[in-house]
Amino acid sequence: MEKLAPSKKNFILLIIISAFRFMGDSYFYSFLTRYFKTFITDDFQLGLLTALIPFMAVIGNLLVSNVATSFRKRKIIFLIWTVLESAGIIAFGFYKAFWYVLVLDIICNFCSNSFYNLWDTFLVAITDRAGKSYASGRFFGTLFYLIGVFSGGLVLTDIGYPFTFLIAGSMMIIAGIFFLFLTFTNEDIAKMDREEDSGGKSTYKEVFKNKGFILYMFVAAVFLGCIWASDNIFNQYTADLKVNDRDFGFSYGSTMIGEGLMLLLFSRVKKPSTFKKLLMASIAIFIFRVTMFAIPNLNPTVYLVVESLRGVSYGLILVTNINLIKNILGVKLRYPGFFLLVAIDELFAAIVDLVGPRIITLSSYTVMFSSFAALGALCLLGLFFVKLNPPLEENLKEKTSKQEEEQKPIINA
Repeated sequence: MEKLAPSKKNFILLIIISAFRFMGDSYFYSFLTRYFKTFITDDFQLGLLTALIPFMAVIGNLLVSNVATSFRKRKIIFLIWTVLESAGIIAFGFYKAFWYVLVLDIICNFCSNSFYNLWDTFLVAITDRAGKSYASGRFFGTLFYLIGVFSGGLVLTDIGYPFTFLIAGSMMIIAGIFFLFLTFTNEDIAKMDREEDSGGKSTYKEVFKNKGFILYMFVAAVFLGCIWASDNIFNQYTADLKVNDRDFGFSYGSTMIGEGLMLLLFSRVKKPSTFKKLLMASIAIFIFRVTMFAIPNLNPTVYLVVESLRGVSYGLILVTNINLIKNILGVKLRYPGFFLLVAIDELFAAIVDLVGPRIITLSSYTVMFSSFAALGALCLLGLFFVKLNPPLEENLKEKTSKQEEEQKPIINA
């Protein structure tokens, strides 16, 4: 039997790791806010638990960006994060005292978002070595998350939250075990460390000097923050509407189909102007989606169907955001710029999540979703004023044409 090349073996392992990791994630995080609604009745407690989801992501990313500065450190942190998060998830469903749940909420959300930033560094190395695109590797995560959400709703209906969370944590541990079998060449490791160094040497002062990025950063950060916050509010809304876990799971799964389709359809786009148009489309879809949620007393099925547009909107962000940051800031500053944007959008989402339940109690879900629509409209307006740099190939063509023009002999009439 012919032995697999290391690049092929790693890509197969990537698929297996994605299967267990993303399915485990979907079994837990997709239903977490709905789980809170089963026993938390105080607005402040509910707001705090949901606000910790994005807020702890900021803290986790901040720590990882400053500590995980080499391949060896990233690998160690990856494994520690896997153990911590998995243990927290397994313990989550078996005791409902607020302070107990609060501590586990902090641990799980501290690890979750920064874990995927770590995983992306390995994913890029694996796909590069295998001659695949980043989108092709990321697609498997979306695919298995989709499968997980569909099946997670059914599992929850049959066995309840505690044992579903037990399965989720166990799958993440299995993903961590398969991670140990990945092999990287010295060239891969050196390349990953070089990319980390190039990002580390770039200061945030340089990012803030780019006025064009400041406008884009706030537009994108508010928009992304609205998406995260509206997700939690919608999950609470479906719980109050008595939508069962099976139907919610099917609806959530449909969003992953849209996300996967956007990754497949637009993964080859290269023009900055096209990225900007796609992001505008993403914001327009978001505005329509939350506007529909703002209409009271519709059949819950209508809300669940409209929710499928969330995947289309977010899939377009995955395609466009990092490319637009790269265009505006350049290769050297793209990672500091990306982290800064993510930190702001998650802090914004945390604030909205904290006060959201109280706003809903004092007014209504209609007011909450209408506010999201208004913020989305402001983001869409702001994006019109974001100026992009011409792509590199256009710069080269322009320079070449100018040089040719200068070299032409001058002919007097």
